[in-house]
Amino acid sequence: MLATASIGLLINRFAAWTLYRTSRHSINVEGAFWHIVADLMGSIAVVISGFILLVFEWDLVDPILGVLIAALILFGSCRLALKVFRIPLEDAPMEGGRRSNGRRSNQIGCVPTMQRD
Repeated sequence: MLATASIGLLINRFAAWTLYRTSRHSINVEGAFWHIVADLMGSIAVVISGFILLVFEWDLVDPILGVLIAALILFGSCRLALKVFRIPLEDAPMEGGRRSNGRRSNQIGCVPTMQRD
């Protein structure tokens, strides 16, 4: 079990490193990146729980790590889903915690009114 999890850990680490560079340019690639990160966390949990089971024979470590990883996956999935839902709603993208269109509208300034003859 530890050998298989260690091989999966190495493969997922390489895949996450490869996808990370392009994940900021595409939501699809970002989704694939977070999926690989979830697999990576699963491999880490298997290695940790396998080691603890061998050394300390503590059976509760596996479900505890499973719930912790599930919570992290849920948090990441909700964050990505909110990003995806903004696209069909045509919401302005976030840049540094502010809406980018709000910053641009402040830079435009006043438009002079038209005068009638």
